[in-house]
Amino acid sequence: CYRDKIVLKEGVFDYLNYLKGEGYSLNVLTASPHKMLDPCLKRNGVWELFDNVWSTDDFGLPKSDTKIYHEVAEKLGIKTGDAVFFDDNIDEIKTAKASGMHTVGVYDASAESFKDDMERESDVYVMSLSELCGKEIK
Repeated sequence: CYRDKIVLKEGVFDYLNYLKGEGYSLNVLTASPHKMLDPCLKRNGVWELFDNVWSTDDFGLPKSDTKIYHEVAEKLGIKTGDAVFFDDNIDEIKTAKASGMHTVGVYDASAESFKDDMERESDVYVMSLSELCGKEIK
């Protein structure tokens, strides 16, 4: 389903294009394996926007381990505090924040019961990424 049917959340395509146009480095870190991830990003027309597309398999670490965020930052040649991490999962937001990254929680209907926690834990919380176009996050 992820590989063949999942579509981008509302506002994602426009926001990614906005960020790329502003000169930001865009990178993916997901728990999904490349055999599902890569075709999904290509099918949705955003593959070429990313500088790096990483699965947790590439690091041998889960997104629940702060070490993975430090390793990503190292590969990018930055400090974790210079990165902004977007996710719709409360546990990943907490872990990325604990690693020193700025966090943007993104609403997902499947996590409705965690909405209040996401708002509290995230540096910024949005219902849609379209809310962020033209705004600086930090």
